[in-house]
Amino acid sequence: MKKKLLILLMTVSACSMLLSFPAFAGQWQKNNTGWWYDNGDTTYLKDGWHWVDGKCYYFTRDGYCLTDTKTPDGYYVDASGAWTVNGIVQTQNTGTYTLGTLTLTPPAGFSYVPELAMGNTCSFGGTDRNAVITVGITDLGVDYYAAYGTVFGQSIADRLFDESMSAVMGDYASRTVASLATGNWIRYDYQNAKFFDLELPGNCVSFVRISGSQLQQVLFMGDLSGLDAAAIMNTFVH
Repeated sequence: MKKKLLILLMTVSACSMLLSFPAFAGQWQKNNTGWWYDNGDTTYLKDGWHWVDGKCYYFTRDGYCLTDTKTPDGYYVDASGAWTVNGIVQTQNTGTYTLGTLTLTPPAGFSYVPELAMGNTCSFGGTDRNAVITVGITDLGVDYYAAYGTVFGQSIADRLFDESMSAVMGDYASRTVASLATGNWIRYDYQNAKFFDLELPGNCVSFVRISGSQLQQVLFMGDLSGLDAAAIMNTFVH
């Protein structure tokens, strides 16, 4: 459990810098080994998860798309290679994005950043400010509270949240229970947070919880001046 939480936080921390990427017209290609995706600029997709035409695919280091299997990081893809959760293909719809059991509606002033997406993360960059909102999930493989009981399970989860958040991001300024439209989340507030010694501009707010077998985290980073993170959560996460 603790390892999986750290993996999630490490994955999300990789999105602490927003970069600009040129757009090219890509297309699927097939050879005797399998399917691969030509970016149209002499490069191809490889080394993990990438969104293509609204679906997410896992590519090997050689650039081939995995199909009908379990990926190295523990997720499932169908015969076409598309990422599935409980047999349902995860898709990006117009105006909304699906990640695990969460449906995300980008808040005003933020837009989806496909270059920062992986199979278990989804990021939205500020269109008029240096800020990013990243959502990450990890499948624990078991309904944590059902296995250990609500009270005992919550006490263990709280301790693991605290230890892992402190280890990855340093000491938090405050920790509260946020009662939101989607239920209770543990909220951590940071000032000038650090991810592995990388200082972020402005503040950082992290919401984390366990829902069924999923560990879910929503991370607000950068210039958050004038933003009400809790209010955004109520319209952003469904």
